[in-house]
Amino acid sequence: MVLMGLYIVIAYPTIGGLEEFSKVMKSPLFQVLLGDIGEMDWTTPQGFLGIELFSWIPLILAVYAVMFGINITGGEEAHGTIDILLSTPTPRWQVIAEKFLAYIVGVLFILGTTVIGMFIGIVFTPQMQPAASVIAWGMLNLMPTMLFIGALALLLSTL
Repeated sequence: MVLMGLYIVIAYPTIGGLEEFSKVMKSPLFQVLLGDIGEMDWTTPQGFLGIELFSWIPLILAVYAVMFGINITGGEEAHGTIDILLSTPTPRWQVIAEKFLAYIVGVLFILGTTVIGMFIGIVFTPQMQPAASVIAWGMLNLMPTMLFIGALALLLSTL
């Protein structure tokens, strides 16, 4: 994810100068195909990050969320190690809550490393100067989606 964040930011100068492409994106034909993109302009740093990074990163992280959510109980049950864990005096809810908290820490780590990669790319790309708060809030905005997907996968694997 560090490399993806870095790559997306470094690729901006090749797209940032295409004002004609922005006019095409706002044409009625593209509005019908893509829907109303509002004021998002692909040639600005915020618009470029919104379209190129924040639109597909939930799909990549959803794969991680589903795999981790299923493995919280399903992986140990398949390996036969959950019986040993549940034979201890630890309540079952505590085992699941602690594993879900580990999932939250993992998602925060992934989002943090992506931000680090983006900041490294911003150092090398003077044209890309979005506010650091915009990037941080954009990444934190992904957290509720990742929590929902992970919790849903955990629920379905536990049931």
